Amino acid sequence: MINNNKRVRTGLEGANTDNLIQQAVSETMDFIFKSISNFQLPFSTDGQPVISTPFGTIENGTRKSDSLPVTIHTYNTTNVPSLLWKNHIHKCKVLKLPGLVKVLDVIEFSPDKVYIVTERTTPLTSLDYNRINECSLKLGMYQVAQTLNVLHEQAKCLFGALSIGNIYVNPKGEWVLYGLELSTSFNDPAHFSSNLQVYNGVVRGYDNWELLGNVSTPVGVDAAQLYTVYNTLFQGNIPTSWKPTLAALAKGQQGSVQKFVAKLRDDNGNPLISIYDNLKEIYIKDPVEKVMMLSNVQQTISADDKPFKNPTPGFLENTLLPELTQCLQMISTTNQPTSNQVPFLGTIFHLTCSDSPIIADENVFQTQVKPIIFQSFNVADRQVRFLLLLHFANFTQKLSASEVADKIFPPFIQGLSDTDQTIRLQTLKNVSHLIGKITERQLNNDLLRVLAKTQVDKDIGIRTLTILIITKIAHKLNKSSNRSTILATAFTKSLKDPDLKPRLATLYGLETTLDLFDAETIAQRILTVIGPGLLDKNKQVRENAKKVFHMYWDKLEKESASFPDDDDSEDIPEEEFDRMMNDEEDGELINGFIQSVKLSTPTPTSTPADLVDPVQESDPWNAAFDDDVIADLDDSWDVDEPEEQSSNNTQVKSFGFKVPIKKSWNDELNDTPLEHNSLTKNTSSNSLKLKKEESKPSILSKKPVKKTSILSKSNKTSHQQHPRIASSIRTSHNHTSKVVAPTPAAEDDDVEDGWGDDW
Repeated sequence: MINNNKRVRTGLEGANTDNLIQQAVSETMDFIFKSISNFQLPFSTDGQPVISTPFGTIENGTRKSDSLPVTIHTYNTTNVPSLLWKNHIHKCKVLKLPGLVKVLDVIEFSPDKVYIVTERTTPLTSLDYNRINECSLKLGMYQVAQTLNVLHEQAKCLFGALSIGNIYVNPKGEWVLYGLELSTSFNDPAHFSSNLQVYNGVVRGYDNWELLGNVSTPVGVDAAQLYTVYNTLFQGNIPTSWKPTLAALAKGQQGSVQKFVAKLRDDNGNPLISIYDNLKEIYIKDPVEKVMMLSNVQQTISADDKPFKNPTPGFLENTLLPELTQCLQMISTTNQPTSNQVPFLGTIFHLTCSDSPIIADENVFQTQVKPIIFQSFNVADRQVRFLLLLHFANFTQKLSASEVADKIFPPFIQGLSDTDQTIRLQTLKNVSHLIGKITERQLNNDLLRVLAKTQVDKDIGIRTLTILIITKIAHKLNKSSNRSTILATAFTKSLKDPDLKPRLATLYGLETTLDLFDAETIAQRILTVIGPGLLDKNKQVRENAKKVFHMYWDKLEKESASFPDDDDSEDIPEEEFDRMMNDEEDGELINGFIQSVKLSTPTPTSTPADLVDPVQESDPWNAAFDDDVIADLDDSWDVDEPEEQSSNNTQVKSFGFKVPIKKSWNDELNDTPLEHNSLTKNTSSNSLKLKKEESKPSILSKKPVKKTSILSKSNKTSHQQHPRIASSIRTSHNHTSKVVAPTPAAEDDDVEDGWGDDW
């Protein structure tokens, strides 16, 4: 209403008061009518005109019955002579030909307004047609010329008002004609000739609608107007080879339109025209012909995609792309080789998911491309998977987090375990694009488990990239999932890599993730990780390790400096350690030990040693201690006795007695069998002790391992027994030592570190 009032006030100057009042009333009624018409008309409008024309306005709307997008042309009958708009409405109802805007309904709702509802179209003047590429402009002129041919050959009438203002673009990107105010039959050209000046009077001031030139013959009217449109679009830039054809159009010669169409069709530098002709007839082709035709289109795009850039809006999105997607679906459902899908899938991705997509419409991606992506991830073909990985970064950002986590991540992660090295590498490169769109469990559990395997991959590039990926996702890992321990373990393994790149990547990762480690973790885990790098054979590794080591050391010193100096902890003087190392007090201990040995030594008798009952003999070593003390002894530190090679006639001193030995210990083991004699009963207690020791588990194998002591109790009493019996005991002891082998210590790498089962 404010705008209407302004227009009324503007018109007060130098105008008749009655006319201005009538105009104000008319505009007010028009505003009220528009508000009411949205409820009464079968169409609803968006409320914002697309453009204004010499005849009224053009708005986009929706048909209420089925939500069909439409365009509403509003004719202001008070400003347009009835002969023009009535002729237009009549021809719209009569001429139902391809190339003309499809009219859905005509509503004469008020005496001064006529609504013509058509299919959704876009005026060419509302588009920046100067940005449309040359091939697409020629395709548009080809479509307009074909429409004129249909009017001339089938309807036997001329269009009469061909101008840029009367060219529209339908949803399929085709140039169609609208504006039949001057259209008339060849047999009755009087309407055109008598109303041409009237028409120019209405469109005066609108450059895109004004008709120039005056051709005497009605047949040549459309040809001359077609030349004017072509010259305007190409701004007079006409190649030499085109001048004869365009000159015939300008003169309106008979058959010049047909020659113009043939000239455009034979243009080898414009593949769009041949593609358009094939797509118009694709619905009558069988599946094999469709595949062959679209294969040619795919090859054309792969060879040179320049003609497809900046096309007429709608041509690629609604004409070419749907046919490619349907062909891809047909191939996948007809049990054809999977490799046949690759060219079409590559073309679709090139048009929509490349770094500079030709089709950048988000709605097109969501409706046509996204279902193909989900379907392709389930195809067990490496070429298809490789195409998906090449365009992964571009289409992942257009997917929601739930779509990536549910439909993309499960099949995607399988690529890290693929036997093909290229697939593993490309999959690993795209891991970073998933971060932020997958769940915490997928990130901290599923992904890390697979990265633990790729970190020990046979390919150097994959191992290096794995540590870089771990570095990149480190800040995204959950703190409560032992993040610092996982990172420290991963960096430890890669810093031991035999190749240079993984080691340097590890140092880079440690430098990047400095803020993720607290002082305690740095002291216990990280410095021991970086330390070996200081002694690396490569100079670059040593220098980087030194730099990173100082970074972590400085952080540790700052944390140490933050502790208070006046704490209540116990302070032990250094002199205490010197006193502990002093052996002056050991003299009393030695004297006491010797006295206890003397007191426990039995008095020598004349009884032969071989008649002494071994059960009643006492052990001077064991007699020095109480039975309770012996029971508390821990025999877990077992050290293997070193073997001594002794020649014949050598004497071995055992507990103060010299025992002559004529054979080596090994010879005696081989020659003397183990005899069961009366000493078995005496050694029963030792056997029980050995069995207890055999039940001790090993760290490496987690199974009971037999352990041997350097000295058994049966040997401790041998110095008072008969030499033959002592020899038998020695034989039994050595035989046992031969059977029971010492258990090797477990290696550090077999200890569970929390990084993963496969490490």
